[in-house]
Amino acid sequence: MLVLANRPGFPFLGNDFFGALGDIFSCHAVDNPQPEAELAMLKRYGPDVPDATLRRLVCAFGELRSMADQGTITYPYSTREVVNVVRHLQRFPSEGLSSVLRNVFDFDSYNKDVREVLIEALHKHGIPIGAKASSVSLAKELPLPEVKMSGYWTVNQSGNARRKLLCPTETHNVHVKGPVFLRVHTSPCHPQESRALSFSEEKSHFQIPMNEVNIICDVITKEDVLYMATCNPVSLYSMKERADAIRFIELYDVFPRTISGVWQPFVTVAPLGSPLDTQVVLHEEQSNTILLLDLGSGAVRRLMLSPDNDPPASTASNWWSSKDTQGGFKMCRDFSHRNWLLFYKEGGSSLEVLDVLEGQVHSISLPINVTSVFLVAEDRWLLLESDTNKKFLLTKPVHMAAEDSGVCQLHSVSDDPLSSGHGVSSAEASVPQMVSCEQLPNENLSAALDQKIVSPNRVVADSGSFAQVVVGFPDLMSPNEVYSFKRPDDLAAMKSSDGGAHMFLRGGVRSSAPKQHNCVSLLSANQVVRALPPTKVPLKEVYPKEATPPMVAAYLEVTDLTSKKVKYIPVPRSTTVSPYTSWLSRLSETDVVMAPLGSGGVVTVDVGGCVRLWETGLDTLQRSLMEWRNMIGSEDGRPVQITIQRDSGLDVSAPKHGKVDAANAPHVGGNQWAGGTGGRDTAGLGGKGGPYRLDAGHKVHQVSQAEKDAVPEEVRRAARDMAEKAFKQSFFFLTIDIWLSSVTVL
Repeated sequence: MLVLANRPGFPFLGNDFFGALGDIFSCHAVDNPQPEAELAMLKRYGPDVPDATLRRLVCAFGELRSMADQGTITYPYSTREVVNVVRHLQRFPSEGLSSVLRNVFDFDSYNKDVREVLIEALHKHGIPIGAKASSVSLAKELPLPEVKMSGYWTVNQSGNARRKLLCPTETHNVHVKGPVFLRVHTSPCHPQESRALSFSEEKSHFQIPMNEVNIICDVITKEDVLYMATCNPVSLYSMKERADAIRFIELYDVFPRTISGVWQPFVTVAPLGSPLDTQVVLHEEQSNTILLLDLGSGAVRRLMLSPDNDPPASTASNWWSSKDTQGGFKMCRDFSHRNWLLFYKEGGSSLEVLDVLEGQVHSISLPINVTSVFLVAEDRWLLLESDTNKKFLLTKPVHMAAEDSGVCQLHSVSDDPLSSGHGVSSAEASVPQMVSCEQLPNENLSAALDQKIVSPNRVVADSGSFAQVVVGFPDLMSPNEVYSFKRPDDLAAMKSSDGGAHMFLRGGVRSSAPKQHNCVSLLSANQVVRALPPTKVPLKEVYPKEATPPMVAAYLEVTDLTSKKVKYIPVPRSTTVSPYTSWLSRLSETDVVMAPLGSGGVVTVDVGGCVRLWETGLDTLQRSLMEWRNMIGSEDGRPVQITIQRDSGLDVSAPKHGKVDAANAPHVGGNQWAGGTGGRDTAGLGGKGGPYRLDAGHKVHQVSQAEKDAVPEEVRRAARDMAEKAFKQSFFFLTIDIWLSSVTVL
C-alpha cells in the first residue's frame, strides 16, 4: 500500500496521521525537485513564458525554501505556488511577474520583518518587486566629434628595406617542470542582481572570497566563464556567469613572493581552447614565470621557453624603489583560444611564440627593440619600436606559414599626414594603446564612417582620440586611410590622480606608466570601452551644476560608433582597499581592471574584489529593458470601474427634448432635463426612448440593453419622426446662414 500524506509540522499539519499510523509505514520524505527538474516541469506549464523568468522563479523560490529550513521564515513555499504563478503568466502574459507574485506574498506583507526578507530574496534574483516601469537610470549620452580622415598608415615594401628586415626563426621544444597537484577550493558565491528597483547598465555583481591585503591584477573571459587573478599572494579564480559557486587555486607554495627576488609580482591569465578547455596559462611579468594550470585536476606545470629561462635572482627587492629598473616581460593572448601565445620583453629584440598544444617554441629574432606588440591577425603582428615608437608589420610567422622558410618579413609602417601625401612621415605619430585583432563587420564600418564601404579594417585606440578606424589594414599593402574621432584634450596630457580621497587611496604618486590600459573593443556592438579616472572625465557635462559627482572607482567611457555618442558610466567605489597603494598605482590608473564580456558588455573587478557585469551594447540594452518592463507588467491606462446592472422599472411615454438647465448640472435617471444620462424620453445619452443624442459633457450612465430593446415600436417611431424633424430644421437654418454669408460677401 502506497500512501501520500502531508508531513508533520506547519503548515502541512500531518501530525495526527503520523501519530496514529506512522509507525506501521516505512516513511520516505518527498523533497522538492532539483532546480533543473523544476525548470523542465515549469516549461510544460508555461511554454510561452521566457526562460529567464522561469529561471528567476526557480532560484528565488529555492532560496525561500532554504530559508524555511533554516527557520528564517515559517512558510515553506513549495512547487505548487511556482506552478500557479507560471500558469497565470501563461494565461495573462501582459500582467507582469511582479503583480502575479503579490498574489502569493500579500498575506506575508502584514509582517514587516517577513516582508523585508521576501523582498530582499526576490530582488537578489532580479525580480523587480516594487519597481516602476519608468525607473530607468541610464548614463547620459554626449555627442561625439565628427569623424574625420586624419592620415594614412603606409606599409613600405622597398627592395632594400625588404632585404634588411628579415627575421630568422628557430624552433625547439618546451621544457616542462612538474606537475604538482594543488587543491582546487570551492566557495559559495551569491550573485546579486543590480536591476531590482531600477534599470541601469549594470546587470549583477558579486564578491570574490579574498583577504583585504590581496590585489586584483587581471580579469579575462572565455564564453561565459570569468577568470580573475590576484598577486598578493598569487591566486586564480574561476566562475561561470550564472553559477552559485566560485573555484580558486592558491599558488603561494608554487609561486612565493620571494621568487627571483620579485616583491611585487604582476600576473596575467590566458584561457586555452579545445582540447585544453580546462587549462589556463598564468604569466608573471617580472620573473617571466609561465605556469600551466588545470582547473579540473589542480595540476600545475611550469613551462620553460628555453633551458636558460630562469633569470638570476635580484640581489635586492624593489618594493621601496621609485622606478622600475628594467622592462618587464609581456604576454599577448588574443589568440589563446587557438592554443598559442606570444611572449616578449619590453626593450628586447626577440619574440617567443609558444604553441601549447604541440609543445614547441618558435623564437623570432628582430633587428629592432620592441616596446609593444599587437596581434592584429594570426599571421600579421604590429610592433612598436622602443625609442621612436615607430610601427612595423611582421608577416608570415613560422607557425602559420604553409612553407617553412625559416624567416619572417618585417615591414616598416609610416604615419603619413593628410596634407603631405604618401611617403612623408608625420611628426606626430600616434602611439596605439589597443588594436583589435579582428575587423568591424561591414555594416558597422559603414555606420561608423557614414559611407557605404566594404574593406579590411582594424579599430585602434590611443590617448588623442575616442577611437580610430584604419581602413585596409593589415591585409592591403596600399596606403591605409585612418579615420579618427578626435578628443578635445589628449588623455596623456591630463593628470590621472587628484587630491583628497583619491590621492590617499591611490598613493598619489605614479612612478611609471600603468601596466593595464583598460581599453577594449566590442566589434559586434561597434563600441570602444575604456576605464578612466574621474580627473579624465568631463564631469561638468555629465552631471548637472547643482549635483555633486559621487566617489567612484572609475568611469566606463563607452564610445558608440553607430549612434555617434559617448557616455560615462560610474563604477561604484570599492568597500575595501589594499594598504599597498604604491603597488596598486603600478597596475592601473583606476581602481578597476576590465575585460570584454560577450558581444555587448564588459566585466570589471575593483581593488576590493567586487565583480560587476555590465551591458553597454544598444541592442542588448534594448532587449534587457523590454524583458525588465515585461516582468513589471503593463497597464492599459483605463480607470478601474464597476458596472452595476439593474432594471429601472420605469416606462417610457413620449419622446421630447426636455427642459434646459441653465446651470448645466448633471441629471441621471430622470425624464425632465435635456442632456441627462441613463434616463428616458428626453434627449441625452445612455437612456431609452429619447428622440436623439445630446451630450452635455457629463459622465455617462447607461441603462441595460434589454431595457432599450423593450421600448414599444410606437415610441421608437415617434422618436425617429422627432429626430428627423429636428434634423430638417437644423439643415434649414444652416442653409440660411450660408446664403446670408454669401450675400454679405457680394
